[in-house]
Amino acid sequence: MNENTLTTTEAAELLKVSVSRIEQHCRGGRLGQTFGKFGGVWVITRAEIKAFKRLPPGRKKKGTK
Repeated sequence: MNENTLTTTEAAELLKVSVSRIEQHCRGGRLGQTFGKFGGVWVITRAEIKAFKRLPPGRKKKGTK
């Protein structure tokens, strides 16, 4: 990867969560949406990580966007 993109393992280390949790967020559309999967591996940008860190934890409340 280049300096602006991360693998799921690198993203997991930055966010201090498991790789499987990062993959869940990718499948759920919260991470990895700029490039999607490349060769079967999610590509996550540093900008996505930065935006993700600003999101409140937990699920969205019903009726909110």
